[in-house]
Amino acid sequence: MTNLSVKKILVIDDEEALRSNIKKLLVIMGFAVDSAENGEEGYELIHNNSYDLVICDVKMPVMDGKELLKKVRANESKKFVQFIFLTSNIDLDEIRSGMLLGADDYVTKPFDNKDLLLTIKKRFERAGDFNTFYKEKFEKQLKYLENIAYTNVSTKLPNEIVLNQHIDLMKQNKTSFAVFYLEIEGLDEIISFLSKGSYNNVVDEIIKNIKAVLTPDEELYFLHDSYFCIVLKSGCITEGGEFLQSKIDFYKSGINHIVNSGGVEFTFHTSGGIFLYNESISFDSEDIIRNARIAMMFSKKTGGDCFTTYSEFVKERYNKVSIDSIKKKLSLQKSDLTAENYTEDNFEIKVFFLYPQSIIQTLLIKEIIRNEYSAYILNDHKTAVSILQKYPNSILFINIDAIMSESGWEEYITEIKKNPELSTVRIGVLTHKDNEASAEKFLMQIMIESGYIKLKIGFEESLKVILAVLEANEARGKRKFIRVCVDQRQQTYAEIKFNSIYYKAKIKDISSVALTLYFEDNQIVPDSNAFESMILLLAGIHIRIKGKLAGTRIGNADDKLFVITYTATDEEIEKIRNYIYRSRQEIIDIDVKNFLSPPEPLVG
Repeated sequence: MTNLSVKKILVIDDEEALRSNIKKLLVIMGFAVDSAENGEEGYELIHNNSYDLVICDVKMPVMDGKELLKKVRANESKKFVQFIFLTSNIDLDEIRSGMLLGADDYVTKPFDNKDLLLTIKKRFERAGDFNTFYKEKFEKQLKYLENIAYTNVSTKLPNEIVLNQHIDLMKQNKTSFAVFYLEIEGLDEIISFLSKGSYNNVVDEIIKNIKAVLTPDEELYFLHDSYFCIVLKSGCITEGGEFLQSKIDFYKSGINHIVNSGGVEFTFHTSGGIFLYNESISFDSEDIIRNARIAMMFSKKTGGDCFTTYSEFVKERYNKVSIDSIKKKLSLQKSDLTAENYTEDNFEIKVFFLYPQSIIQTLLIKEIIRNEYSAYILNDHKTAVSILQKYPNSILFINIDAIMSESGWEEYITEIKKNPELSTVRIGVLTHKDNEASAEKFLMQIMIESGYIKLKIGFEESLKVILAVLEANEARGKRKFIRVCVDQRQQTYAEIKFNSIYYKAKIKDISSVALTLYFEDNQIVPDSNAFESMILLLAGIHIRIKGKLAGTRIGNADDKLFVITYTATDEEIEKIRNYIYRSRQEIIDIDVKNFLSPPEPLVG
């Protein structure tokens, strides 16, 4: 094989999503790639083709990776092909046995693309078979993967990982500094009526304006949504001092600029929280960022468009304001509990996935929603406790391969199970590992109720197990179909054709089979029970359906509500389901933002 020819790689894994993702990555890198779902199929391809490298899972049905490797090494014409094993088992004896069979390398699941590419690069370099084309490809892709781990792709700003590292380094060097936690108010709302390109232009303009007022001692970070952070290295900052006030004025002047996009002018304001650090303070980087956020949230609670410096007094006042708000909200809910506004939470069990694996986020969630379960993603184990306290009739699936050690997750789950407020929460575990001792501990000692699910069994089987758990827990509740109440602030309405005219109606709520709507003019009465032409606009997305009037009722504001069942193509139904999922997830995301930290911090 010459140095200029395209290298050929075979990927063998029974997990379709993982197999497909690896194949896509390698094609981007310029390789010719074949794939197989078990060792038997893989051997057939190896027998009939010449491969430079085989990437193979260890545990698979029909023929596993070790059995395949034995056959390959016994084949005189194929025995020198390079072989990388993928495994969820990091047991040294297991790895040693694979190496003795002739495996060239191991990559442990779950892995990121960078780990896999570095291993492939190492194999080709050691074989002395790595031409300039591939060297440049790998260098470019590895640099990109390293950048996206530490930089937000759309804003090009360093992210929270870098912020934590920067704070740790300054603490190590005994440097005094200030952390400014900023929310640019209204930024997250405009995305609903701007295209993604226009929205990004607005964000870019805001970032440019902020950077224009920064000095070399200041660095800007993007956290998420409308949240930014500025770190200022200085020993001159004191609470209430002129220097601090001048910095606040500079930051506000940068943010309060008028921003123009697509002929529309936007003006933004900001609420800010400040944490002043010196070497006498013992907080870690996460505590410092969290406390700056508390001060920012206090600024918002007290009217917004101002900055607050963190102190224990501010923390106590913020907690009091938050508790008073919750009490007031609960009081209003109790006094206004009618048949019309009785919330959907009384009719269903919420299904939360904490730090879900990529296969859960990309594939399984879609199928779970298609089966009419109310599924949500959580990406913070601390605020997850507060979310569960708000929705105690829930199922929580935890990815124990993420963030913490297994013992950390054991303590975390045990704390939840000890909490009397969370006695109705049912917990399940998701993992790529195949560890019987771990499964026994979670199921028999910690006594989780919703299963120890090994994603290693593949997509179809994992889905079956999760759906069986949800069915056993009657997670659909009293509703057969999940629905969402429509946010009237969004660009969302229906146009219905009757009397040869299209009439505009407001949508009150919608599910995958029916919707409730009303006309602003109560005098409008359809001339038929069948609507051959209906157009829905859901947050800017146009959807065509056919409807049938199922009934009418009177709403809270004496509006006449029309309940319409509908039919549409599978593609249009999928758009509606996606809208329902996004809208419901946004409600949980707002809850997460409002719950700054759990009532009692847990281990991990």
